[in-house]
Amino acid sequence: MQILQVIPIAKSVTTEVLSYFSLKEVALGQLVTVPLRNKNIKAIVVASESVVNMKSQLRGAHYQIRNIHEVHAGSIFSPEFLRACNTTKNFYATTTGKVIEKIAPAVVLQHIEEWEHPQRERKHAKGFRQLLLQQQYTDRMTYYKTMVREHLLKKESLHIVCPTIECVIRIFDVLKKNNTHVYFLHSDMTKKQTREVYQTIFDLNKPSVLVSTPGFIDVHQEEKNTIIIEEESSEYYRTVTNPYLDLRFFVTTYAREANINLMWADSVLRPETYALSLENKAETIEPFNTRIFKNGDIVIINQHVSQQKKQSDEERIKELTEKEKGFSTLSLETIKILKKSILKKEKVFLFVHRKGLAPSIVCNDCGNIARSPESGLPYTLYTKTNSTTKKKERIFVCTMSGETIPAFDSCQFCRGYNLTQLGIGTERVYEEVHALFPKTKTYIIDSEHVKTKKGMREVVSDYTKRKSSVIIIGTQKAIPQLPFIDTTVIVSLDSYFSRMSYTTHTDVLRLVNVLKEKSKQPLILQSRNITESSLPILTNGVYTGYVKKELDERKTFGYPPYTTLCVIKRIVPKYNIQKEYRLLNTAFDRFHPNIMTHPALKKTMVTLVLVLQLNHDTWSIDHQDPKLDALLRGFDRTTEIIFNPHHLL
Repeated sequence: MQILQVIPIAKSVTTEVLSYFSLKEVALGQLVTVPLRNKNIKAIVVASESVVNMKSQLRGAHYQIRNIHEVHAGSIFSPEFLRACNTTKNFYATTTGKVIEKIAPAVVLQHIEEWEHPQRERKHAKGFRQLLLQQQYTDRMTYYKTMVREHLLKKESLHIVCPTIECVIRIFDVLKKNNTHVYFLHSDMTKKQTREVYQTIFDLNKPSVLVSTPGFIDVHQEEKNTIIIEEESSEYYRTVTNPYLDLRFFVTTYAREANINLMWADSVLRPETYALSLENKAETIEPFNTRIFKNGDIVIINQHVSQQKKQSDEERIKELTEKEKGFSTLSLETIKILKKSILKKEKVFLFVHRKGLAPSIVCNDCGNIARSPESGLPYTLYTKTNSTTKKKERIFVCTMSGETIPAFDSCQFCRGYNLTQLGIGTERVYEEVHALFPKTKTYIIDSEHVKTKKGMREVVSDYTKRKSSVIIIGTQKAIPQLPFIDTTVIVSLDSYFSRMSYTTHTDVLRLVNVLKEKSKQPLILQSRNITESSLPILTNGVYTGYVKKELDERKTFGYPPYTTLCVIKRIVPKYNIQKEYRLLNTAFDRFHPNIMTHPALKKTMVTLVLVLQLNHDTWSIDHQDPKLDALLRGFDRTTEIIFNPHHLL
């Protein structure tokens, strides 16, 4: 008789391993069904020991060990996948079961018995090696076409991992031309479609090319030799619920365990990725593009900044006249460009960082901001159409709690009527564009106006098929959906620089480059804050100077890749904040915590945010401090623990 240590595949299980009796010998990685509470769940065997060798432990056990219910014939995951899961759970201080639940495709976990297959050994692994590819999108696709032909001629498989479904489809459409055995997988496919591709690749017994999202990393390919992380700077690789994983970390670990090549590819690599080459951990692939922008790629319009050059009387009178009209989201130069684009029947995209009519409402008399009494957070002003009267109404929405009330006209605090809208939102830009170009079809794409995939398809379909000009006003949500853009205008990026994030410059650079690559005309960038001193790469286009400065600053202030950031968020009652603060400060004193507060969902609660800047001797992929690990695992499920987060708050 054997004692099996198994990992339960269930989100609700926080225990790392569970123990069960088995009459049969079961191979590691094999799938079994075990009883847990009042349910039967699937589990993966990670250890096996004879009962004879565990007699003393069994006598001292304070719980009853139950029998397994069923041993399944095949395996679901490879040993490399399970070892990568183990490394990932150690780094993120979670459990292997939760890692599997987060990474593996839902269609596999929901019908796990249908995905069993005989385990195949990977042959002729050539060793783990990291490569860096920095080229513009069109050049990158040309390089991939060459790679596909070379790999198939060498009888080696290639796997391209993409952050989004749109990216998967776009790259597949490029690579399938003139190539055989090229496949794609993503989460929007049906169970039947996914199963067919799985089985086709498994039965092929020949090298193949697979383009997929990260969840399909463990699909068996004959002689898999290289994994590519495409668009490696994309934040869509991060999971948005607990446990908060960076799937690029997992893919890297998987490639290391499988002993194969890993290529990081993008138009602009993140500084932490480029740092791998400086530390001799990765090789750059030539030609390595160091000139990101060419002259004329970006037109920067310094909005609301007085002209430094001498103006004629006519120009000065025109400027003063426009100022008297009040604040405008679009500059005179931008409006001229839009007029020309509409006359040419071009497709126009106006990027706006925030949704709504105005992100903030301020009283000019007392200076207070309109806030939600429930959460204490500022209201955002929106418009909506009344379902009964069919008229547009203004509403205040708390973006954290979802509270919605009719917009009031007087200040909550001083009762004055001198309220002002501050900030730029999608609806505010829409109102101005609609007033300027009432005959041009205009859409808003954000989480408030386009909430379903069907709605998105309808908007994008009209955008692509309409022969006249179409204007899309959208947030980040719109960018992956638009197949092409004639004219792109970034209405404002100033709010990006107000975030508490050490990746602000990286985020701005990625956004600008993605929009520049999609746009046929030069990119129009309106701003008051972006200057040569804050982000000179936007004007000179030189990558080496930008990345050196960025890495130097991160090294000076202790940010990744030179440290590991750990952010802990706990929601506590306001009356208990001092006690909780002292407890956290004492528990983590050895690690020099920085503790901040942030509003919570309810006004009676507050979020304590604890930030740890850990050196790599304390926490890294290869080593985790045992005492810190015990502290992190001691928190309950309501506490969020995020490693190397995108934002600190």
